[in-house]
Amino acid sequence: GRWNGYLLVQKAWGSEMGTLLDTWEDLHSRMDHVPFDWRYTGLVALAWCMYLALGIVMAVRREQVWLTVYVLVTVIFIGHMQGYFNSKARFLLPAFPAFLPVARLLDRSPRWLQAVFVLVISAVSTWWSLDILGHNLSP
Repeated sequence: GRWNGYLLVQKAWGSEMGTLLDTWEDLHSRMDHVPFDWRYTGLVALAWCMYLALGIVMAVRREQVWLTVYVLVTVIFIGHMQGYFNSKARFLLPAFPAFLPVARLLDRSPRWLQAVFVLVISAVSTWWSLDILGHNLSP
């Protein structure tokens, strides 16, 4: 019932607001721990960068203003969250409208390219999901 209820729940789970510099330092300190799993951390960082780039593409292409603002605020907010780095992948899920430019591009592409794209994305998603199940790094 409070305006900052979401932030209070995240704080109880060990996540709180910081800066992008804090996120970088958190990532850098994780690299010092052995074993460091580049697959998971790299994919999370790559996904965050991809969402940010897609949000910028939405702004450049003048997508719906409030949807673009929602995506960019969500992605920037997640970049500032401190605590459990692995949860960043889970926090990115609500920013799925960032893929609207990709969907529009695929809509104009040939069917074979659409099929290949879906197969590749499905294969990568399946690999990542199965790989995470075998590690203690799950979000």
